[in-house]
Amino acid sequence: MPAPWPVTFGLPLPSGALWPPEAGPLPLRLVDAKGAQLPVQFEVTSLWAPEGSIRWLRVDALVTPDKGCFLQATPPAAPLSAPLRLAQKDDEVTIETGPARFLLGK
Repeated sequence: MPAPWPVTFGLPLPSGALWPPEAGPLPLRLVDAKGAQLPVQFEVTSLWAPEGSIRWLRVDALVTPDKGCFLQATPPAAPLSAPLRLAQKDDEVTIETGPARFLLGK
């Protein structure tokens, strides 16, 4: 089986198709023909002005030619079931995420 090759390509997008996320990764992933996720890095290189959606996206990946590669849109992350809560008491700060609770000193 051939080894993966590093590839770089640009992806043009129509106006309004994809927006830069406020936090976290882009809602895209690179997969092979069997659906296995491939290592990839995305970089926004141009935006549609004045609206701000992504115009050009640079893609750097490791691809094995005989396995192919496809870009897939991923579903947006589910919203938090409980909002993040912060509380301060004396010299302690408590952060509650729902499943976890953190107690920090000032």
